Amino acid sequence: MKAAAAIITIARAGTAPLHQVLGSDSYALATAQVQNLVTDLEAGHALATTTDITEESR
Repeated sequence: MKAAAAIITIARAGTAPLHQVLGSDSYALATAQVQNLVTDLEAGHALATTTDITEESR
């Protein structure tokens, strides 16, 4: 019932985020996944920026 009420509330408000999590366990899981993604992105940052297209490389 709580989840249904929450979904109805955000549907009526029209302000729902693209990915709405419900429950503290879901929130913790999603937060951990986002942090893992950030860690991966930061680890590859130096290599990623070496592939930039610059005026010199055109």
